[in-house]
Amino acid sequence: MTTTRSRAAALCLGLALASCGSDGGGSSGGGVAVVPAPSPSPTVAASSLSVSLTPMQSNLRGYDDNSDVALTIEATRAGTTTDAVIPDVQYDRTKLSIPDGIEAGSDGRYTIRAHTARGLALGRYSGELTFRLCRDAGCASVYPGTTQTASYTLDVSMREWSMFQRNPAHTGYVHASFSPAAFRRAWEWAPAAYRLSPASSHDGMAMVTAYNRDGTTSVHALDIATGAQRWGYNLGQVHFASGPAIGNGRVFLTTMTVSSDENRIVTLDAATGEFRSPVMLFSAQWSFFLPPTPFDTSLYMSAGYQGNTVYGFDIAAQTQWSVAGEGAGIWDGETPAVDDRYAYYYAGKAMVLIDRRTGQVKEAMADPFFQGSGSSYYGAPILAPSSGLVLAYAGTRGSASSSPLAAWAPGSGLRWRSADAYVTTPAVTNGMIYLARNQPSRLDALREASGAPVWSWTPPADERFIGNTIATDTLVFVSTDKAVYAIAIDDPAHPVAWSAPTPGAMAITADGTLLVTQEMPLEYSSSTMPQKLVAYRLR
Repeated sequence: MTTTRSRAAALCLGLALASCGSDGGGSSGGGVAVVPAPSPSPTVAASSLSVSLTPMQSNLRGYDDNSDVALTIEATRAGTTTDAVIPDVQYDRTKLSIPDGIEAGSDGRYTIRAHTARGLALGRYSGELTFRLCRDAGCASVYPGTTQTASYTLDVSMREWSMFQRNPAHTGYVHASFSPAAFRRAWEWAPAAYRLSPASSHDGMAMVTAYNRDGTTSVHALDIATGAQRWGYNLGQVHFASGPAIGNGRVFLTTMTVSSDENRIVTLDAATGEFRSPVMLFSAQWSFFLPPTPFDTSLYMSAGYQGNTVYGFDIAAQTQWSVAGEGAGIWDGETPAVDDRYAYYYAGKAMVLIDRRTGQVKEAMADPFFQGSGSSYYGAPILAPSSGLVLAYAGTRGSASSSPLAAWAPGSGLRWRSADAYVTTPAVTNGMIYLARNQPSRLDALREASGAPVWSWTPPADERFIGNTIATDTLVFVSTDKAVYAIAIDDPAHPVAWSAPTPGAMAITADGTLLVTQEMPLEYSSSTMPQKLVAYRLR
């Protein structure tokens, strides 16, 4: 089996046409050229074929994490011919990508999904996408009246940190460069809480769940510019509530009050904090949760009365499915990764690929080295962008546990397993994986395709790594139990470019603010460190 992962968040082009191709260059088999408009080509004798385009949105928005759909354009074919009819689309491949080619529909409708090119820098771009119908695969003969061109402008900006490790692929990657000389502390927020969740961000707000000293749990939205509270919502005396995840203008929190089949995902309006429907139900008993994973108009999480169950909720249609994982059970603490086709879930003895729309298990790739010392799991699968591999820590684990990292190739199974055990949540980009281990303490950069070490950085003596890892184009952010560090990627010596004495879980917002939830992992609950959220301006 092979999978295709949607990569960049820029365009969706729905075309009602007549054949199907691939992202190959030129016009081979309905393929894709490398220029924004086609070169003149010979035409054929008059035919009855014609193509018309519906009006389209010309100002598009893309994001650095390559995930959203932003534009729909339709082309309609009229007329008939007894000769071959092959569609062709040409565009500038430095700006756009069409990984799925032209997708054929049973009614003669065809769909092209175009995305921003991987690695496209932040900024504004303009270009054209041209569609035409051809008599041959090389498009040497173009049917008259079938060539149509659409112009666009594209603004690529940074996405918010809206869920666990930023996006549905959980890569922890921010496509931006930062100058440490500009870094400065902005504000801190210290509520009367014994613990805070890692932060998420949305539309100028930092959002965090607070586990309060009076026994209640609440979620708070703070102004990223000032640290002042915009709104708050008290969930009451729940047994546990996840950190916030944000999608489609809503905040989602996985909550549990008692062991039952009617635990709730609470939905709030992201702008106001007001309660919103629907209330989504799931089974669990005495579990803890990472934030759920929003994708498009759906939401995905894992729980189950006996654990090891994945849930998919279509919020728009108000439908849901659930499916038990394969092999040994993961009781709690995991959130799935999601792309256009699948929800990915590490079930212990297998990495499971589930059709995200139907809940049907499509593939279960064995983990023959699975070791379970408990039933919980802290983490999520990671969809590696360069290799197409699915990464996950192997075995059950806590938030401060050390585990080997494993990599699966859909359709062929386990590809590699790291030689060392690591503790921080990894970050993945540009063919590299960044993650840290303890005993001895060391930040490693591994090759995504093989797991082989490339370079390392060692923190000061007696410091232990905690929390997550964030990768940017120039720096890797990592935390020990004493400080947060930014390590230079491009400098062969990989020196410390910046540090701050506020260790904890990290997030980077769309405006370039580093949020640090200053706390120890659950395993270090005896720590007397104050619980607070600290903000640093990175630009």
